[in-house]
Amino acid sequence: VMTEGYRRLVPDFGYTSCEILLEDNKNLEESMQEVEELGAEEGLDLQVEDSAAQVNDMMKDAQAGIVLLVVFFYMLSILISALITFLLAITLLKRQRHEFAVYRSMGYPVRTLRTAFACSFGMIGIMGAAFGLAAALLLTSRLFSAIFSNVGISEFKADITVTAVLLPILIITGFMMLFSYYISRKIRRYGVRQLAEE
Repeated sequence: VMTEGYRRLVPDFGYTSCEILLEDNKNLEESMQEVEELGAEEGLDLQVEDSAAQVNDMMKDAQAGIVLLVVFFYMLSILISALITFLLAITLLKRQRHEFAVYRSMGYPVRTLRTAFACSFGMIGIMGAAFGLAAALLLTSRLFSAIFSNVGISEFKADITVTAVLLPILIITGFMMLFSYYISRKIRRYGVRQLAEE
């Protein structure tokens, strides 16, 4: 409905707010003063304010929300990877107990076996990161657009850079390797005795 048509329906209609966009903010104070003076000439008590601060506050709140979501997903990823690493490490150690005992009887150092065990989890972490990266490229923009549509941001485009991708991959993969290396301390118990018992 156009303004004139709406005034026919509601004769007492009047604007409650109006926005003026400036190409150059250098003369912002002068422009605000001119608008106030024009309103006073027309007998209007106008309250003129700069909305840039409000927009900046909204953007800061949105950025803070994004940071909190990222930290939440980082922590969730680390917890999930810790649980998966623990379950897989315990299972693999039990299944490969005979192999580790053979290696120990052949003279392989415990540190070498533990390092190889941790590196296998590093490979698992890298493979998982590849699948996670593919999912992030496909779903991140859609997910954040759906979340921020409630606060007036209708479209969100995620700028996924190499640095933003490598950091979480290195953190999670390194954590999996360190955690699996710690769990693999049980390899010290495997040796000729276990072979004789079996």
